[in-house]
Amino acid sequence: MAIPDPHAIPETEAAGHEYLQEADQAWDAGDNDHAYDLYYALRQAGFITNDVWDHASYRLGLIAQTRGDTDLAVQFLGASHAPGAAEALHSMTNATTNDPTPDANQIPATAEQFLAWLHAAEAAQQAGDWDKSYGLFSAAAQSPQAAPGQIGYCYQSAGLAAEHRGDQEGALRWYEQALPLLPTGDEAEEVRKRIHALGGGQTGAADATPAAAQVASGINAYENGDAAAAHTDLSAALHLEGPDDQKARARYYLAAMDYQAGRYADARVHVEAAAAGAPEPERSWAHAMLQWRWDEHDNTAPASSSAAAGANAATPAAGAAATEPSAAAPTAAGAN
Repeated sequence: MAIPDPHAIPETEAAGHEYLQEADQAWDAGDNDHAYDLYYALRQAGFITNDVWDHASYRLGLIAQTRGDTDLAVQFLGASHAPGAAEALHSMTNATTNDPTPDANQIPATAEQFLAWLHAAEAAQQAGDWDKSYGLFSAAAQSPQAAPGQIGYCYQSAGLAAEHRGDQEGALRWYEQALPLLPTGDEAEEVRKRIHALGGGQTGAADATPAAAQVASGINAYENGDAAAAHTDLSAALHLEGPDDQKARARYYLAAMDYQAGRYADARVHVEAAAAGAPEPERSWAHAMLQWRWDEHDNTAPASSSAAAGANAATPAAGAAATEPSAAAPTAAGAN
């Protein structure tokens, strides 16, 4: 039986197997559009294996290439370890010349540049050059080619660099922004540990409206790892007196929690509400989440949701110095 909504992310292993089988059949039959939708949705599921994730990414990259979407093809092929992916990526990137050297004062504009910035930032991180790492991750986070999970990874890595530079307050702000952008609970937990270690999760909202105060309480609980309290507080905020934008903000964090827990259908309901009415940066994050998680493009979105989200990072701009399924997703390179 055909899958009724190929854009809906599968939530069980059995459903994932059906998606993979139908996607492969569509690919073999030359129906690239249907195959693309199914591989795209399957790739977002938190339980698939590395091999399935790589397979879906590779096929998506090839389809994007045939569509002439070079940036998306580079993202998918660069994320995959399937046989042939590296060669396909190499042939595409070899076609470009005079590529700029990664620079903290320049925001990478293409997917190829974005991956180059990430690789340079990771090399600087491994070498202990925290000023360079900080600048490059900060710049990469603002790229219009960055997916939400990649922005979260850049924020997390910038936070780590900030800690090593002795800026604990700045590191905390980076980590707090990274947390709701990460695709899985395991990845979120690593960031949550740093927030807790730096004294985060303590923000109050005593003078706010009841709804805003409840949202702040819910976010604090979320940052402290109390999922039950976070869900209760954020859900309660939807029914209290207060501005609609704060209620839409609560919806974004509910979406992030549901997505990280694998409740993808529930997450989509919340994130659509957040995209319609949340304040920044949550509104841009919500639009980016719809675009990258469900391949849903909205004409009312900010000009560049990813760039807008990156520009709202609460630490100094790039250059101011003197990141999906946990078992299957790659590190920074995946188009998550």
